[in-house]
Amino acid sequence: MEPTVMLFYRERWTKNKIDLLELVTLRDSGLPLRVIARQLGYNRATVLRYLSQLKAQGGPHGKSNG
Repeated sequence: MEPTVMLFYRERWTKNKIDLLELVTLRDSGLPLRVIARQLGYNRATVLRYLSQLKAQGGPHGKSNG
């Protein structure tokens, strides 16, 4: 089963699938968010939300805030 991230979007929860390993790998490569978003097929704000949520959950390379 692929990892999923829950996002709050327009007053409802939607479950969006994204390759989180690819996202983290691209971010670690130093590419700008604009380029990463284009490669993944999302807009920059969505990619930033995914990264923020990963960090909050203590995901790859992220430390838990709790």
